[in-house]
Amino acid sequence: MIKNSAAVLDLGVAHLAHFQGLIAERTGLFFSERKWNTLRSAIVDFGKDLKIKDLNSLYKLLANSSTESDSWKLFITKLTINETFFFRHFKGIENRLLPEIIQRNKNTRTLRIWSAGCSSGEEPFSIAMALKRLIPDIDLWNIYILATDIDETVLEQGRKGKYREWSMRQIPPFYLQNYLKKRKGEYRLDPEIKKLVHFDYLNLKEDSFPSAANGTNNMDIILCRNVTIYFEAQDTIRIAGNFYEALNKGGKLVVGHSEPSSFIYNHYRSEILEDIVIYNKDITHPSVPKPLRQKIQPPKDRRQKIAREVTNLKKKAGKDKKAVFGGVERRLHPNLFEMRKNALKLIKENKLEEAAKIFDKLIILNQKDAYLYFISGYVEAKLGNFTKADSRCRKALSIDENMLDALLLRSIIAKEQWELDTAKKYTRHLILKDSNYLPAYLELFQIAHLEDNEVDKKRLSRKIKLQAKKLDPKKKYDILEGLTVSQIVEIVKVMGQE
Repeated sequence: MIKNSAAVLDLGVAHLAHFQGLIAERTGLFFSERKWNTLRSAIVDFGKDLKIKDLNSLYKLLANSSTESDSWKLFITKLTINETFFFRHFKGIENRLLPEIIQRNKNTRTLRIWSAGCSSGEEPFSIAMALKRLIPDIDLWNIYILATDIDETVLEQGRKGKYREWSMRQIPPFYLQNYLKKRKGEYRLDPEIKKLVHFDYLNLKEDSFPSAANGTNNMDIILCRNVTIYFEAQDTIRIAGNFYEALNKGGKLVVGHSEPSSFIYNHYRSEILEDIVIYNKDITHPSVPKPLRQKIQPPKDRRQKIAREVTNLKKKAGKDKKAVFGGVERRLHPNLFEMRKNALKLIKENKLEEAAKIFDKLIILNQKDAYLYFISGYVEAKLGNFTKADSRCRKALSIDENMLDALLLRSIIAKEQWELDTAKKYTRHLILKDSNYLPAYLELFQIAHLEDNEVDKKRLSRKIKLQAKKLDPKKKYDILEGLTVSQIVEIVKVMGQE
């Protein structure tokens, strides 16, 4: 309970922490301290709308209400960011994913697709339009597209099927001309497209799924893009596991670019299809050690641009023999600190391609900085460029052999490519260097989970709990995307109960 009432505009750290906990418990949305300005604004706006200026009263109202109440519906609208548009990051879906599923299901002529966190409906309606184009005899198919969200306001917008110009900024001309009509300053969807999509409220944190009762079972495709970035890791692990159960064999889970994680989606086989990340529910057993992960190259235009920049930098460096900074004279690049600072900021903003470009330049300018190689490898690994990522980690370790995070990242990369024996070798070497390094034990636990080795899982679970007692529960590990000691313990508990 919040102690000491105060004007809503005077929200302090203690007040924010109480609201943060309640929101995470009821919705799964987690606002880290970095997002507290957003949280503060949402609470202030919510209080103004309800004309409640006492924090205790506002908190009690939420605590004593269902998340399906009008109060929570209004509050969730303030909390969530529903910025989306038609055909967002859609090339891989349209050109590869949908044609593959259509071909696979051509005998049964059934398709079940779920857009989890659909916002105002642009994503599921993009799917519907693409299916209409790809399936000439679509009227003979049984197609079910489920669109769910926690925000009733945007669900109602989706049901209306009316959109402004801003939602159309990336829609291909074919779809705009054939499936939408402009009237009175807004675009209205073709009724044939609208009837393919079923909108419904669903709280990924509280509601049960998969379930025939809410239509979340037997899915061929689930799209959940940039939704779980607001959740804590243990909730995301549970949701990823539920999605796995909700998929048919051979089904596909699509997540956002910033969401891939080797330990959260370790049930699945991952791949990149053009501009999207796909997690497959394998028909074969997921622990079969075969090279399932693709080796992904950066886009061709990025590789060509980097090559030109490297050539130009080398030419500049060769003109002056007074090089004093990593082989290139510092006066040529006086803002190296700013470059590094900007790259790290881009990582936090999940703008990984932009960050990768800057690190490529920085490494050319300073070839003796182990951290630069490591953090560059970290970014490349998140982008799926495993070969380059591993090479960067090896270079970092050649400069600083005791860089634990770089060695752990090598293990994670090996695990992503199902080289489980190699991953275990790296992790055990890590423990020899530092027996108190908790992420190493988590890595071994996850490998045991992939191998269905219940004996090792139980042993490592006990080890992690014992190690955690020696550490500050709030200690964070950046290599694990900011997970704390207490969160690691919770993750192990959740995975152990599966």
